Amino acid sequence: MRILLTVLLLAIATSGYAQLSVDTFTTPMMAVTEDEADGFLPAPETITGNRLFGVDDTASSGNINNGMTCNLPTEDGGCILFYDFTTPFDITQGGTLGTMEFVVESLSGEISLALSVVDAETGVTANGVIEDLRVGVNRLPLADLLAFGGIFDPTRVDGFTVAFVNLVASSSVTLSEIRLVGGGGTPVSLDASSSSTFFDPSRDGEGVQFVLLPDGQTVVLTWYTYQNGEQLWLIGSGPITGGTAVLEMVRTEGADFGTAFVPADVVRSSWGVVEFSVLDCNRVSLQATPSEAGFVPVNLSMTRVVTANCDTLSASTPPPGAELGFEFSGTYFDPLRDGEGFQISIEEDGVTLVATWYTYLNGSPVWLIGAGTVTGSEVTMEMTITSGANFGPDFRPEDVLRQVWGTVRLNFLDCNTLEVDASPSLPGYEAIMLLLQKILPAQCR
Repeated sequence: MRILLTVLLLAIATSGYAQLSVDTFTTPMMAVTEDEADGFLPAPETITGNRLFGVDDTASSGNINNGMTCNLPTEDGGCILFYDFTTPFDITQGGTLGTMEFVVESLSGEISLALSVVDAETGVTANGVIEDLRVGVNRLPLADLLAFGGIFDPTRVDGFTVAFVNLVASSSVTLSEIRLVGGGGTPVSLDASSSSTFFDPSRDGEGVQFVLLPDGQTVVLTWYTYQNGEQLWLIGSGPITGGTAVLEMVRTEGADFGTAFVPADVVRSSWGVVEFSVLDCNRVSLQATPSEAGFVPVNLSMTRVVTANCDTLSASTPPPGAELGFEFSGTYFDPLRDGEGFQISIEEDGVTLVATWYTYLNGSPVWLIGAGTVTGSEVTMEMTITSGANFGPDFRPEDVLRQVWGTVRLNFLDCNTLEVDASPSLPGYEAIMLLLQKILPAQCR
C-alpha cells in the first residue's frame, strides 16, 4: 500500500494539473489571512486556518465546493490535495493539538488516504496512512507519522499533501473538512461556561444543546432535528474525556402536552450512537451512527449560537453586568413528569438565555426554542415551533417552516429551581405552569 501511494504522489507531481476551487482547512487556534498563505486564490477575508488547494490526475475528477469530491473511475486512480505555507507552521500549536481528522461526508467503493508532511528546515518527510476510509471522522494521530531520512519536527511544517487512492474501480469520496484537534497534548478544558446551544449556519433550523453536569465529568446532549418533515429530538448522556463523549442516543414518543402528559405513556427506544467532540468553546462536532431503520450516518460541525471569547470565557468569572451565572445553565425537569423538560443555556454575557422545551403533542415529539434577555431572575421569550425539514443529508434549511408558538416566562428561584409559565397561541396546546428542578444540583453562588 505505501509503495502504491508513493508512486501515485510522484506521478501526480509530474503530470499536468487542474487547479480545484478552495475550501477551509480548520485549525482551532490560529487565523491566517489569504496573503499569508502561498499560491491561493485572493480573498479579502481572514479565515481560520489555511485554504485548501488541490490537483487531480487525468484518471480522476474532483471539485471542492461544499467539501471536496474525488471521483475515481479506474482502479488505482487518485486525487491529491496540498497545503503550502509561506513560513513554517506549527501543526501542534504548542503541543495542544495532536490528531488530524478527515471528515468524510460520503463514500463509495474502497479508498485509502495518505498524508505526507514536510519539515521546512530539513526537508524530512513524515507519512501516515488510513488504509480504509469510512463515512464520518477518520483520525490520524500525529504521533503515528513515520519519518524518512532524518528527524521530523512538526513545529516547522512547510506544507503537506493528502492523497486519495481507490482500491477498486468506480470509487468516490466527498471530504467535508480537515481539522487539527487535541490529542497528545492539553485536552479541551470544560466547565459550566462550556454548556451552550450550537448550530451549523448552513443548516439553520436544527442544532444541539449540551450541558456539562456539576460533576464536571458528564454531559447531557440533546439534538433537535427532523424526520420526514416532523420534529424529532434525541437525548443522550455519559462521561466526557478529553473533550469527547460517545453517547447512546434515545428517542421518545407516546406522550401528550400539558395536563394530558402521563409519564407512563413515554416510550423510549435506542436510536443509535453519537460521538460528540468539543473542539473549543465555540465549535463542536457530531459523528452520528444510527441503528434505527430509516436513518443514515451523518457528520456535523456546529458553532455556538452566541459566539464567545475562548480566552476569557470562564465559569468562575462572569462578565460585568451579568444577571445570571453559568451555574444556571442545565437540564431541568419535573420528577413527576419524567420524559420531558427544558434545556437552558446562559451565554457569555450573562444576560442572554437560550431555552429549548422538549415535549410532545398527540404522541409525537415536539421541541420549542426561544431566546431572551434576563432581567433579575426572570426572562420572557417568544417560543418558535418548526416543521417541514428532513434528517441528515436530506436536510435543507429552506424547507424549515417556523411558527410562533406563544410565550414562556422563566423565573429562577435559585440555580437549581425554575418556574415556567407557558402561554401558547397555537391551537392544540394549553396554558400551563411548571415547577422544575435540575437533574443534578449545582452549587449556587
